Amino acid sequence: MESSLPETTFDYIIAGQGLAGSLLSYYLEMAGKTALVIDPGLFPTSSRIAAGIVHPVTGRRIVKSWRADELIPFAEQAYRLLEQKFRKTFYFNRPILEIFHSVNHMNDWLARSGEDSMQHYTGERIESNGIAGINMPLGGMIVRGGGHLLIVSSLKPCGLAWQKSTACWRKLLIII
Repeated sequence: MESSLPETTFDYIIAGQGLAGSLLSYYLEMAGKTALVIDPGLFPTSSRIAAGIVHPVTGRRIVKSWRADELIPFAEQAYRLLEQKFRKTFYFNRPILEIFHSVNHMNDWLARSGEDSMQHYTGERIESNGIAGINMPLGGMIVRGGGHLLIVSSLKPCGLAWQKSTACWRKLLIII
C-alpha cells in the first residue's frame, strides 16, 4: 500500500488540532520546530463545543482557579499573538456576572471576596434589581479577569494555515 504522505521529517507529531494542539503547534513554529498535526476533522470535539468562558473563580467552594494568576495572562497573550498572526479577533476580556442561587451561595461569595487572593477577581456586588431583564432575587457579584474565546473562530484559521503548510493531515494511514 502506498502512502499519500510526502517523505518529510517532523520534529514533533501532535494528535488533534483543538485548542491545545493549535497553541502547541504555534509555539513550536515560533521556536523554529516543525510539527505534523494529525486531526480527523470530526465534530463534535471538546474544543469545538466548549463555551470558551475563561473564569478565574471555580467550583462550589468558590476558589481561585488553579494558577489563575499565571495562566489567564498567559492565555490572553497567546490568543493576542494568534489574533495578530491571523488578523482576526476572537478573544474578549469580559467581566462575568455570578448570580447568587441561594443565601449560602451569596454568603460564601461575600466572605471569599474579602480574601486577599481574591481581590483581583471580585468586583462589586449587584443588587437583585441591579440589571434590567435579569432575574436574580438574591443579586450577584461581578467577577473580573474573565474572558470569552470564540473557540471555533480561533481554531479555523489555525487549521487552514497548517493545512496549507502541509503540516496538518485529516486522514492518515499508518502502516506498521
